[in-house]
This record gives sequence, C-alpha cells and structure tokens, in this order.
Amino acid sequence: MLERIQALVAPLLGQWFARSSASWRSLEIPRGTTSAHSPGVNADRVALVGSGVAVGYGAHVNDLALGGHLARQISARTGRGATVETLARIGMRISGCLDALRSIDLTRIDALVVTIGGEDVLRLMRAREFRTRIDEMLNWVTQEESRLAVLMVEIPDIPSIMRVPRIFAGLLSRHGQRLNQELRAACASRTNVHVVPFAPQTSDLTSTEIGIYRSWALLLAPAIAEVLNSQLDYPRDSTTVDEMALHRALEGLKDLDSATEDQLTRIAGTARDVFGVDDASILFVDRDRQWNIAFAGANPLNGPRGDGLGSATVHNGKILVIPDLRDDVRFADRAWMSAPEVAMRFFAGFPIEASNGQRVGALCIVDGVPRNLTPADGSLLGDLARQVESSLRGREHGTRS
Repeated sequence: MLERIQALVAPLLGQWFARSSASWRSLEIPRGTTSAHSPGVNADRVALVGSGVAVGYGAHVNDLALGGHLARQISARTGRGATVETLARIGMRISGCLDALRSIDLTRIDALVVTIGGEDVLRLMRAREFRTRIDEMLNWVTQEESRLAVLMVEIPDIPSIMRVPRIFAGLLSRHGQRLNQELRAACASRTNVHVVPFAPQTSDLTSTEIGIYRSWALLLAPAIAEVLNSQLDYPRDSTTVDEMALHRALEGLKDLDSATEDQLTRIAGTARDVFGVDDASILFVDRDRQWNIAFAGANPLNGPRGDGLGSATVHNGKILVIPDLRDDVRFADRAWMSAPEVAMRFFAGFPIEASNGQRVGALCIVDGVPRNLTPADGSLLGDLARQVESSLRGREHGTRS
C-alpha cells in the first residue's frame, strides 16, 4: 500500500522539486580548496562524503561550511589537529556514492563520514533498493580498507531542514524514518561501521544563515571524535605511495606560473626564518628524482629520488624529524653526507598533497647543527605545508576555470 502511494506521489514531488523557486540550489557553494584544517599536533584526517548538509549551501569557502566547523569541533574534543576533506556533490544519491568513494585514497584517512540519503528521501527511493546500495557501498569500503572507521550519518528529517509543501511533509518524514531503519540495519552487524544520530532542530537550509553549520557540527563531532580516539591504539599504514597516481598528480602541477612560484618562495623563506635554520625547501618527488620548486638558503635538496630526504618524507606520510642525520642509519652513509660543501645534521619535512590527496612532495627544513622539534614546532611546520597546498590548489583551480 505504501509503495502504491509513493508511486502516485513521486511524479508530483518530482515536479515540485524541479520547479521550486525557493530552492537551496540557488545558493552559492564553497569554491577553491575542498579541505578545512584546525591546527594541532598529530592531525586526524577525515573524509566527508555525500550531498545535502555536506555541500555547504550558502558558504563561499569550506572553512565556513560543515567541513570547517567539523574540523574545529573535532580538534577541540581530541586535543589534536584535524583536517576534513569534503567530497560533496549536488544531487548525489546513494547510487552515486560508491563512484565518489572510488576517487579517494582510503589509506590516507583516519575516518570516513558519509552523509547520504536526503536526495533519496526526496525521490522516494524504495527502501529495499536503498538497503542494497548501502550494502554495496559498505562491502566495497571494508574490502578496500578493513580497518578504516566509517561513520554513517542518519538522514535528517527533511521538512526540518528545508521548506517543502505541507502536503508532502508527512510523507517525507515517514520515508526518511524508513530509510534510516535500513541504514541502521545495514551497519548493525559490521565491524568499525558506526551510525551517527543526526536530528537537528528546525532550521532552513534555503536561508543564507550559515551559522547552522556550526550547530550541525556540534551534533556530529562528539561521535566522530570518540571513534578517532578509539583508533589511536591501531595506527594506520600511511607509507604506501601509488606511483601512477603520484605521476598523474605532478603532471597537473607542472609549469607553475610566476605568481605561484613567488608565493612558494615566500613560504620557504618564512620557514627558514621562523625555525632559524640554514635552509628550507619546497620540493616535488617524481619516479626517479626530487627537485626544488622553491628554496631559501644555500644547499638545495635536488637529486636522485632514492637518496632523497624529500622522498623519505613522502613515503613516511606524516612529519619526518631526524635530529641528527649522522646518527640515522638510513642516511649516514649517503654520498651527500660526506660532501665538504654540504653541512646537514638536522632535518624535518612535512608531506605536501595535491588537490586529489596524493602526496607529491614535501616542505623541508635543514640545519648544520643537531636539534629537535617540539610538538608546537611540528604543528607550525604542518601549517606552512598547508599554505603550500593552498597555493598549489589555487593554481590548479585557476587553470581549470
């Protein structure tokens, strides 16, 4: 009986959906970088995937959308940094979510947060089909990366977050509840898959008030932070590098314009001055070499990839600190360590990622005197590396425009 009613109502709902003038689709959405970061040590990496609340309607940058507020709220609860990478598409349905997930390197994130189903409620997708699609998606994720924490956000009550005709409100609320039942059932028997309740107070997604994203982040962040904290005893492998993806990412970054090169040179100079070191380099790492794209100092880190500190940083997948290179068995016997013109004892590097998340290089600092970095220093180096990423992504965005 319910399915017959839905079949009759669906065409009418579709007509309203297509013609509605008071639509969230008329609002601006974030442009530029898709990542948002809250500074701190040992930053957690979260991928936010979906549509609806994840898109950021009414916000012109991701820092003001759900991703930015989540990064800050998660960091406040864990005491660590947090980076939230948003992959949100207008109109994404559960049937398209798996395709979106295939574009993510799951090995480089600590948690996957999925906000999907709102569009399926509006389209009155059959519950059985919704369950089948959820199972397909979760099966693929767990096969690809079995230890990845997955958080499935419940579908919010649609009439509570957007204006819909009263004639449809009750039906949409009930259908959302039915799809949420299927969502919970699909997740119940799976290891490391969590359902996050999400019942925001009545608000209007079609308004220009972007403060709703902070209130929504306050609802979601506690569960995400709890899961991230529970993962600390099970460190994830971040050392794998997809060589083909690395090469493709670098192809998209070659031939930097002069404005970008000037920005990167200023960042390298800032790194050298802030840390009081001899040299600072921003370098790319390709199949067989590493080379500087910006440099401040006297000893550039160009050379074969196999010998390179930049390559070691890319493979490390996180900050790499070597207090004294002469005491490190990986580098003590390298030819460049014995060269009279090279005075390198201390090294620290932070990976740099392209817009697709692929690690392509590193921001490196070098000094002739052994030393160490404090956690605060490491966080600052990471912040400078993210400035590099922002410059590179701005250049990519401008090239595509």
